[in-house]
Amino acid sequence: MRDINRIDRFCDELKEQWKRVPDWRFAQLFVNLQVAAGYDLFSCEEDQMMELLTEYLDTITGMERSKGDENE
Repeated sequence: MRDINRIDRFCDELKEQWKRVPDWRFAQLFVNLQVAAGYDLFSCEEDQMMELLTEYLDTITGMERSKGDENE
C-alpha cells in the first residue's frame, strides 16, 4: 500500500504553491502545468508533480522560493 501520508504532504505543498498565483483557478493551474510539461501527467508521482510545479512557477513568476519560505 502506498503511503497515505503523502496526500497531506502533497496538499499542503500544493496550497503553498497555488498561493504564488492566487488569481488562477485550480484547473488553470493544472492545465497550465500540463501544457508546460509537454506530456501527460497521469502517471506522475506526487513528488515529481510538485517538482514540476515548483519549477514552472519559478519560471513564470521570475522568482524562486527561498529555503526559509518553506517553513512559513
